[in-house]
Amino acid sequence: TREELVSLVSAMSIPENERVANAILGLGALRVGELGGLRFRNLSLEMLPLGRIVVARSYNKRGTKTKVVRWMPIHPVLGEILREWQARGFEATMGRAPTPDDLVVPTPPKPKGKGRFSAPWRMRDKNYTRKAFLRDLKALEIDVRRVHDLRRTFISLAREDGADKDILRRGTHQPPRDVMELYTTVEWRKLCAEVAKLQISLAISPEKAPGTAQNVTGSLGAVLGAVRNETPRSRGVEWWRRRESNPGPKDFPRRVLRAYPGEVHERQPPGLQPLTSSPLRLDPV
Repeated sequence: TREELVSLVSAMSIPENERVANAILGLGALRVGELGGLRFRNLSLEMLPLGRIVVARSYNKRGTKTKVVRWMPIHPVLGEILREWQARGFEATMGRAPTPDDLVVPTPPKPKGKGRFSAPWRMRDKNYTRKAFLRDLKALEIDVRRVHDLRRTFISLAREDGADKDILRRGTHQPPRDVMELYTTVEWRKLCAEVAKLQISLAISPEKAPGTAQNVTGSLGAVLGAVRNETPRSRGVEWWRRRESNPGPKDFPRRVLRAYPGEVHERQPPGLQPLTSSPLRLDPV
């Protein structure tokens, strides 16, 4: 629901790095592997009319699940979260300012007083992301969900708020295998307009007074709709663990956690044409 999504990206009772990860999945509609491999060089927060995420890889593999590079507009609320994370939150969590080659949300340092914990600066695999997400749900007293439900929620709520599915899918999925779709070009400004239709607002913490830059509600003119807190069926954590488990080859952890060297120059996604009059930073093709 909208209320649950707002809690997962703004509640102060869960760590900031987890709120950022939830926001990228729930407001950027990235897959778990795409979140794990996302680096700061893939973000263009100052593009117009909305910022851009270059979705170019799953974990450290060159290419996404569908082998298609996508340009995903950054929703205004997600943009606020990422700017705050890049300017302050990353250094507060990891101990130094981020570089373009750093992962946007690497595994954080071990909290004091905790038992077993993943080593810091690693790439998040699906097991780490799932366990962290379940911890967040438990802390917020939200019924069990799948991690993939964040991506599902973004698409469902955006369509509910009037986004055109045929345009929206240019940012969330590869274009359909249809000759007319292959010959159809969607302008960047049009895709941004569909993403911005999602009506969502940040819960304002006590130290942030209304009317400040962090109050995104007024700028978006968004209001939370009626929500339901219950789920059709509660199956428990064990069922979801079996549901999402998909063991890979023996060298999967080493392959996933290995850092990818060098710069990435991605091609423009098919069927997406930015306006030449906008001050856009384009990757070489």
